[in-house]
Amino acid sequence: MERRDEAAIAFFGTWMVTGLYLDGWSHIHRKPETFFTPWHGVLYSGFAVACVYFVARGVLTGQRVQVDRSVNAGFVLFAIAAGGDFAWHQIFGIERSLAALLSPTHLALMTGGILMLSGPIRSARGRTTAGFRDFMPTLVCCTLVVAVVLFFLQYASALREVGLFRGENEFVKSFTVMSVLITNVLLLGVAFFMRKNWRTPRFTFAFMFTTVAIAQAGLDGFYARHFITAFVGGIVADFLADRDGKVFGLVVPAVMWTTWVVVMAVFGQVRWDVNIWTGTIFLASLTGLGLATLLRSEPVTTASSPEPLPARDPL
Repeated sequence: MERRDEAAIAFFGTWMVTGLYLDGWSHIHRKPETFFTPWHGVLYSGFAVACVYFVARGVLTGQRVQVDRSVNAGFVLFAIAAGGDFAWHQIFGIERSLAALLSPTHLALMTGGILMLSGPIRSARGRTTAGFRDFMPTLVCCTLVVAVVLFFLQYASALREVGLFRGENEFVKSFTVMSVLITNVLLLGVAFFMRKNWRTPRFTFAFMFTTVAIAQAGLDGFYARHFITAFVGGIVADFLADRDGKVFGLVVPAVMWTTWVVVMAVFGQVRWDVNIWTGTIFLASLTGLGLATLLRSEPVTTASSPEPLPARDPL
């Protein structure tokens, strides 16, 4: 895939994901429910303009745009799911709350979108980065994939204002701890993937973590406290990007979720026993260490492609 095609996917992907989050905001704030909304218009117009762009580019150059099969599969799946979503709404009505996130047609749209957005990521694997600007399409696509996944897991996101932090009920506390661990695994998992494939430019993780936090906060009202948590975690991740994977996996979540607890306490949202919040931070760090061990993620230090896997020992 050519660089300009990667940049185009990043641009149109941003357009579409903006529409996705606007649609999520409209559901949460009880805006009029119909298929023909401005929010759907933003989402589907991004897809339509992307189609026009790639067809026109192919016609003008006389060459077929080179993308991998997964991008093509994502395009077909998204187009089919868009038509299916309209039919689904006519038959079963407009979904609300959790049902909207688990609707089969919405999940098909999610899958198709991720397949398309991840095309530039696969194309850039092993490529040497020449700075933040050169790396931007890859970074944007990684950020968009995280944003899409966390959108559909927003019921278990620690970056949303869902009122869980005030609860004294044991189930509410347990659910909040789970949301921290799920969010932690998603952010760190993608960070480890990026460390393993590229020498990430400065502010890579600050950009990704903070952008995702802004998108999540936008669903509720742009509360600044989550921006602080994500930005601090991203800055620490950038500072440790060239360090040992286990150090990265231990320290980044420790600092990020300590910041989360402190910020929540300052805003009067957390009234937990000291064992619960310290244990949550400990589990997040332990999870990061586990990811580092399982993925064997070490930062890229040379421009060469990853070495092939060693041959299996004979039985």
